[in-house]
Amino acid sequence: MDIENQIVTVNGGVEGLYCSILGLVNPGDEVLQFDPSYDCYRPQIQMAGGKCIGLPLKPVHQQSKQELKERCKDRFRAGKEDEWEINFEAFEKALNEKTKMLILNTPHNPTGKVFTEEEMARLAKILQKFPQVVVVEDNVYEGMTFDDMLDVTLPKMAFQENMFDRCLSIYSAGKIFAATGVRSGWVIGPANLIKSVRSVHQYTVFCPYNVTENAIRQSLDVISRPEDTYMHDYAAKLEKNRDIPVSYT
Repeated sequence: MDIENQIVTVNGGVEGLYCSILGLVNPGDEVLQFDPSYDCYRPQIQMAGGKCIGLPLKPVHQQSKQELKERCKDRFRAGKEDEWEINFEAFEKALNEKTKMLILNTPHNPTGKVFTEEEMARLAKILQKFPQVVVVEDNVYEGMTFDDMLDVTLPKMAFQENMFDRCLSIYSAGKIFAATGVRSGWVIGPANLIKSVRSVHQYTVFCPYNVTENAIRQSLDVISRPEDTYMHDYAAKLEKNRDIPVSYT
């Protein structure tokens, strides 16, 4: 990776989204997102003069409160009945010459959906028909998967065939280290797209706080070691925290 031209550090994931959207979306452009969605997407799209097109995710099964209580008697574990489905026909129908961007958030806030390799490949195949569309991957929750997804390497749109040159991938140190107040993150992508992100970033906040960046760099070095168990332990702790309110359902 060309660290000078294919990555830019930003003041948190939200600023990374802001710079990506403001840097690429022009008035009248359409941006697709899967709903329900994180609350900053739509306002940022509107600030750029774009039109937000929401595509509803559909729950596989509408559970009753009694069903959920039964599942929580011992220990709750997410299963097939908790999945949310993509309407691929609606997705393809929503794409047109005005579509500039797709915002893809996985693990998904607020549903918790983790997009599968098969879903990513199918979305990428459809997007091949619309080469002008840039995909913004909001990957800030990638280390927060539970149950059967614990310790699983998640699929990414940027890794799909012929998609890296069309993707901006956003990450957050605040999410990784459970310290969202540090407001530090990074955006990865091809040089031509990163140039647009950096152009907005330069004249919005100018730069992040160097002391925090150095601390994050050292912390990332530590948790990247093969023997380090931080990410596993972190997700396992979050899973236990998830179980507490669920047990009182």
